[in-house]
Amino acid sequence: MATLKRSASFLIEIFSCSLTSIIFFLKSSEYGCIDDFPLNSFTLLSVPHSCEKRYILKKRCEASIDKIISNSEEIYIRVSKKYPENPEEAKLFEENNRRVLFTEWWNQKWEIIRADLQKYYEHSVVNKPLESSSANSFTQIEKFRERYLQIVEAEMKKLREETFKKKDTIFLANSNPEFDRMKANFALRDSLYGDISKLLSSIAHQLALELKDEALKLVDYMTSLLWESNQVKFRLIENSEEYFLAKLENSLSVLFLRFARPVAEALIRGPVNSDTRNKIIKSLGVDIEIVDNYYSGEEAAFKILKKYVKYGSDLLFNPELRQQVLGVAGVATQIAGIATQIVVEVSTDLTSPQDSVAFEVENDINAFEEYLRYAIFGASGFESYCIQELKGLVDSFREKEGTWTGVALNEWLQGNPILFAEIPDNLKSKESNLEVSERLRQLSIALKRSRS
Repeated sequence: MATLKRSASFLIEIFSCSLTSIIFFLKSSEYGCIDDFPLNSFTLLSVPHSCEKRYILKKRCEASIDKIISNSEEIYIRVSKKYPENPEEAKLFEENNRRVLFTEWWNQKWEIIRADLQKYYEHSVVNKPLESSSANSFTQIEKFRERYLQIVEAEMKKLREETFKKKDTIFLANSNPEFDRMKANFALRDSLYGDISKLLSSIAHQLALELKDEALKLVDYMTSLLWESNQVKFRLIENSEEYFLAKLENSLSVLFLRFARPVAEALIRGPVNSDTRNKIIKSLGVDIEIVDNYYSGEEAAFKILKKYVKYGSDLLFNPELRQQVLGVAGVATQIAGIATQIVVEVSTDLTSPQDSVAFEVENDINAFEEYLRYAIFGASGFESYCIQELKGLVDSFREKEGTWTGVALNEWLQGNPILFAEIPDNLKSKESNLEVSERLRQLSIALKRSRS
């Protein structure tokens, strides 16, 4: 296109200048005696020799003029079909042509963007390995699971500290005149259950923050694909980050509480062998069986939640009961939250009712953490939900091709330097090239003069 424009401009300039110059020459020349004689074959022999030369020159010039005019008219007709003579029309034509060329470039770029996004999603989100990737790289899902375990550990540590701060006060409040073991056990568990409700909400909130951060990392990558345009985040994240976070937190809470709350109810609400606990065991639905199916820990006593709820810590530390109920020898060796050796030593030396209550509650807390770590994450479908949310962003990005076409056009017109580093040189200039139009106008003027 650029070569055609240069050629057209060059030819127009040559013929325009030649035509103008020859017309000027002819009109300004002194033909002298030629004008005094009728120029025909009968009078030519009587024309003086000097006038004869001028006559021949005139005929040759007229023949050249006719040829130049003919070529000029042909060039004018051909070029004017592609380039307007009017400067405003030419400018509009130039701008429209550049938009078409940019759109053609964008259509090819969009295919590259889609491919790059798919590659990023498969490698960084769903852990589909690339040939060039390191085996030690972590996906966003793996990081999310790792953060979940860190959050559970930190929250359970705070829960234990808070519980055993309250323990002595609760025991003293239930020791008038003598320590009431069952009453104190229920009182400690009531306080504990309230704290666990707060703990579950805190975990859901922190998970929502983590998922929001992972989603924003994905949005940042999409933004980089569109030259850091501020329109990408605005178009993908509904309303605001706060709204997006609230939506994630609500969804995660629903998933989390579906399984975490029944487990907390079963383990914390009532002491072992109490009517409260026995009623809870009978009311446990199929969701608990899902928890059993997802349990990935090593301890046999936790593989079936109902059994642990029924027997409590005896199913961990009573060898005869373990053999009878679980068919395994020895005591538990894998318990979350506290070293097995210390627990066993304490369990063999419980000298007071207060110690027995504290030991029972402590091991129910350990059991709750065990299920949080090794069962509830999988049963709740956190991984699937995380993938669903991130894939939803990817799908939304892909579906907004029309939106990104407009964004790309705006970034191009606004001179985005990152975009300009990618586009061809003929799309970088903002100035319209009106040279052909101007030459065409000059040729038109010359042609009109030649006809007058």
